[in-house]
Amino acid sequence: MLHLLVSLALAAAPSESPTPAATATPAPTASPESNTAITLSPQKEELTTPSTSKSLIEIAAKLNSTLPEQDKIIIPSAGSRQFFSLLTTMKKSSSNAKTAKAFLKLSDLSIQGCNAYSASGSGNELMLTEASEIFKITNAQVRREGSMKNAQALARISLMVTQCKGPVLLNRLGTSWLEESVETLKMMNKRKMKKDDMMRLRNLKEQVLALSAQEILEQSLRFEVLISSAEIMKTLGEAPPAHAETPEDVFNNLLLLDQDGKPRQVSIEKSAEIAMKLLDAVKASKSPMFPEYTAEIDKQIKEGRDGIIKDLSLQDSGFTSYEKFRDEAFMDSFTKKLVAEPALMKKIKSSIADHPELSTHLFQHHLALYKVTPEFFEKFQKSLQEAQKEAKNLIK
Repeated sequence: MLHLLVSLALAAAPSESPTPAATATPAPTASPESNTAITLSPQKEELTTPSTSKSLIEIAAKLNSTLPEQDKIIIPSAGSRQFFSLLTTMKKSSSNAKTAKAFLKLSDLSIQGCNAYSASGSGNELMLTEASEIFKITNAQVRREGSMKNAQALARISLMVTQCKGPVLLNRLGTSWLEESVETLKMMNKRKMKKDDMMRLRNLKEQVLALSAQEILEQSLRFEVLISSAEIMKTLGEAPPAHAETPEDVFNNLLLLDQDGKPRQVSIEKSAEIAMKLLDAVKASKSPMFPEYTAEIDKQIKEGRDGIIKDLSLQDSGFTSYEKFRDEAFMDSFTKKLVAEPALMKKIKSSIADHPELSTHLFQHHLALYKVTPEFFEKFQKSLQEAQKEAKNLIK
């Protein structure tokens, strides 16, 4: 999801979201759009993990200057991000018992809430895979020990992860955890329970049944819009020059670097303007499928991709549509021709000079890496419904 730069051959986009591996608690996978954006080939220099805080704060400040008071973006304090930070950096211990004990301590922080605004974004899928494995170990350990107290703590953690303010992949993972942790509680509540335990289970049941896919995803989509805007800005602004050893490198440099050889800077005003349109679309959506958001982000991506072709005058070189970037044979022929014909190179450079909006179009194009798909929304709803179905019979 987070490899943001430009390359030549695109992978064909899958027709639907990838199916998570069949494990007891699968970590959700990235959007299929992740593979459709242009990316630098693997041998090129990798970017350092983006520290998104500066870009995020800049965009939030820009947006807040136009947002009404009730919609202003508040970047939570470091203290309130502790739950998410610990969850995504936790590692398995030397024994399952120690691993479970450390994981269950997260329940003490659940009262503070969960938000992902401390996330740099890089490696989130790997972090969630590790967290998923730790949950699986903990759930098995709790079942083995038969501790009602620990089972309740596990459910509180799962409930908080489900409602975390970003990323959506974590919300999806939380619904799976919630379903499994409720199953664990149901295994234990057949025996005689204390009054306090019964009260806690009823409270948990009410909380789970009250969950709204619309409300959860609206909060997380606000995060996704902000973090994607910040990361795209920072990543494009730090684009390393290719080595100019191949025609592909030459083309990459034309796209990513200005006439002085420095990375193209995306305007904070333009970035904020696009982010605002996406935030407005999220807010306008009255269905947990978020059709307005989907329509707006698809519109932005198309504008960016069509704009790149226009900015470089690529229509005259056979780029009838963006799909041509997926044609490896076509791209190989075009880049070789670009290097071999000085007149073509001069024409494209001149066209770029006349189109400073190329930076904005690159920004719009890279939104494809972060697009949350309708397939994801549908799977999240189904997963949440399964968790709620389990909770209905938790206690009478």
